[in-house]
Amino acid sequence: KSCKEEKNIVNNLNRFKKSWIALQNDLLKYQKYPTASLKEKLIEESELCWKTADAIVLSTQLVTEYKVGGIKSFYIIIILNVITALMVICLVVLYVRKKLEVDALHDPLTNVYNKRSFQKLMEYEINKTERYNRNFSLILFDIDFFKKINDKFGHQVGDYTLIELTQLINGSIRNSDILCRIGGEEFAIISSETNLEQAYSLSEKIRKTVENYKFKTVGKVTISLGIAQYSKGMSKYELYNNADKALYVAKQHGRNRTEKYSECSCKNCFSN
Repeated sequence: KSCKEEKNIVNNLNRFKKSWIALQNDLLKYQKYPTASLKEKLIEESELCWKTADAIVLSTQLVTEYKVGGIKSFYIIIILNVITALMVICLVVLYVRKKLEVDALHDPLTNVYNKRSFQKLMEYEINKTERYNRNFSLILFDIDFFKKINDKFGHQVGDYTLIELTQLINGSIRNSDILCRIGGEEFAIISSETNLEQAYSLSEKIRKTVENYKFKTVGKVTISLGIAQYSKGMSKYELYNNADKALYVAKQHGRNRTEKYSECSCKNCFSN
């Protein structure tokens, strides 16, 4: 019986190792691309890790009882069980800590990066761009007349529209592009190694995708976009303000359009 339980421990340890590695890998994927299906997978994998760890604890207890049965050393059994339990607890705590970190960095409604993450990701992208002398652009957009959606259909439908929108756009951007929710219906896309013209092409692709999509309940929805390219020595606030000015111009010119930031066009718009 002791040999059989020892084999069970070895098998379960190997199984636990594979499950734990899979859980860590999927957690990293979820941090970058949070989706409902991946979240469900993470929950299933964490439960599998817990069940396997529980089986290891039980097998360890049985082996210990067999080994020291003649000695009747009750305290040795307790010590070994406590050590095993502590190992399991440490692993679970590490997982929970990572999960809490993921929750802190993501918008709870849409599961994309939140404003706090946006600030950090902007700093990271600026540092990378400065070091390697590469291009980097920022796209800001929001839903046209979103207040009317909430007023007509209610906030629950408005929330679901935001969820639909983020899922639609996540399927339209590159893996290297990062979508963030930075306000109620305001979003940002950090587009690395992308100049202004490339960012414009991406923005138009997104705009047309949204325009041609039929949302559940609300039907047709449009978005306005403003883009700006990073220049050497620029702060994240300057870059954001430039993209925001371009977004303002897009709204002033009729909405459902993309505008590139330029000093002249924005000054003319604000002066009118």
